[in-house]
Amino acid sequence: MAKPVMISVLECDNHIDPDRSKWGGYGPLVSKWLRSNDRLQELAQIRVWDVKNAMDYPEPGDYDVLIITGAPANPEGEEPWLVKLREYIEKEVETASHQRFVGFCFGHQILAMAYGLSVECNDSGSKIKTWDNSIISARRIILAYKVSFFLNAFGRSKRTPNLTLKH
Repeated sequence: MAKPVMISVLECDNHIDPDRSKWGGYGPLVSKWLRSNDRLQELAQIRVWDVKNAMDYPEPGDYDVLIITGAPANPEGEEPWLVKLREYIEKEVETASHQRFVGFCFGHQILAMAYGLSVECNDSGSKIKTWDNSIISARRIILAYKVSFFLNAFGRSKRTPNLTLKH
């Protein structure tokens, strides 16, 4: 049997499900989505880390993939959990040998900063955008391609995984 892919999900907020009764929060939601793929069920070990409230992190390098969730927070903020998150990610990016990093929204801003790039606040605030179905379908195809590329980056799969994307 192949060595499992160790996936660490850094949960940076839980405002979408504060009492964790509906989805379990961002981390469990991402974990459930990943586990919905048959190949990942077989090949991945997924652990969620509460980096905002518990300030809990994996040991450096103890993962193959590090996913940073979204959060309604300023990535340049000075709250203790944000400072610790930035320090942790900067160190991990600097010392990573085989690890891969994925950021969703807020998470990609944290990664950008760790790579020395700048991020800026949108003067008009947060944006929520809707698309018609034809664009959503095209976006799903692109997402499926990106996810399959992400999975293939580990040499774990030689073909595109079977993905079910729901709206």
